[in-house]
Amino acid sequence: MASRWVRIAREVEALLSAPDRPTGLVVHRLSHRKLAKEKSLPATVINANGSETIETDDHDGGQTRTRTMHIEHRVEIPGDRPDTDEIPPEEALDPLITWTTRQLMAPDAFASGLVAEIREVRGSGDSVALEKTYAGRRQDFEIVYFTHESDPEVEELS
Repeated sequence: MASRWVRIAREVEALLSAPDRPTGLVVHRLSHRKLAKEKSLPATVINANGSETIETDDHDGGQTRTRTMHIEHRVEIPGDRPDTDEIPPEEALDPLITWTTRQLMAPDAFASGLVAEIREVRGSGDSVALEKTYAGRRQDFEIVYFTHESDPEVEELS
């Protein structure tokens, strides 16, 4: 069995890959893939390697883990050349940001019970003009979940 964190990452990927996602959106967890290698845009990339804090409960060996998951959105800005009238980057990215927020923050999003709490904590973005114009934005979500200190696959030992 995978750790609870890997199972949460898989659940996030499934939520963002739902059939009613934005048209053409590709979702994957290959966070190391460079923009130039991205075969299909728009893309949402899940990076589950964010920082983590761990608090150990004194009474039962349980741990409360708070870990950051980075969700990066990548789009190509329509237009013939970077110096022509284009859609502003924030407008091109808005459907992906809105989709992600709605999917992950919905009250019933994590029906598996793995996630105790989720909150969006940061965001940053940029655009670059190469042979085409690309824009990206990263949303950072803190996810709180529980494990046992001696076994990251379970919340409590039986």
